[in-house]
Amino acid sequence: MRRKITPFFALVLAGCLLSACGNKPEPVPEPEPEPVIDEYAPVSIQAATSAQVVKTISLEINPSFTMGLDSENKVIELTAENMDAFVVLDALGNYFPESTDGVELKYVMRDVALATARSDLDIQDYSMNVHVDGDVPETVVQEACREAAAEVYEDQNIEVSCRCTDMNIDFVCNQDTIDSIRDLPCTLCGGTGSCSCSHCGGTGVIITTRTHQEEVRNDYVCPVCGGKGWVDDGMHGGQTAVCGNCGGGSQPASADFRELAYDIVDVTEEFEDPCPACGGTGSTPCTGCNGTGILVAP
Repeated sequence: MRRKITPFFALVLAGCLLSACGNKPEPVPEPEPEPVIDEYAPVSIQAATSAQVVKTISLEINPSFTMGLDSENKVIELTAENMDAFVVLDALGNYFPESTDGVELKYVMRDVALATARSDLDIQDYSMNVHVDGDVPETVVQEACREAAAEVYEDQNIEVSCRCTDMNIDFVCNQDTIDSIRDLPCTLCGGTGSCSCSHCGGTGVIITTRTHQEEVRNDYVCPVCGGKGWVDDGMHGGQTAVCGNCGGGSQPASADFRELAYDIVDVTEEFEDPCPACGGTGSTPCTGCNGTGILVAP
């Protein structure tokens, strides 16, 4: 007996045949893992000042810092460039009080170096690498480096190396070098504690000019004597007499003649006065060492 194939049975049969032939649905692809993003971004603190950052100094210990300086070479901005630096920055707290216009570079580097040494960061080799971007005097940077290194060594008994490839700064602070670092002669004044006065250039005097008025004889000719200074005196046998109008050309006798024959001119003269900045000595206390003669005072 034959069975009639219905449309439903035909569909079921086709599905079975397709399944037997291995026609399976394509697998769904797994989602790609999201990239790992470093969530840390540089954090900065600023001094309460209207001055602008015109130069920068980067300090690389392990924590990385960038110090923004104003035109007076004072630090007005401190930026933590990585997470370790942020830890140190957090330990420093409110570093710039509201009343400050900035902090000297040597104090900022000292405080950052000390806070790093006192932190729980694992720093095997304590070295300070400094990079200067801008016109900062080498004496200022050198003083800051030596101040920071000496403070860390004396506080934590850690040997500190410091290098600035932009300048002639490369030293190690340890027991053998601490005294020489503390008593380094100032390179600005050569250890004398005084520098040539910038106001007078070291001369001790300043040149001033003063103006006064003088009477100067012009080319006016006396109409009475024709410029001779004398006249014929017909009343005395033809003898000559001094001209009464011009007084002989030397001492005018009449006011009218003097007004015509003399000009009032301004005469300027130079005078040497003691320099008010140095009191005439020609030198002033060195600004690099505050007159001590050494770069970093004990």
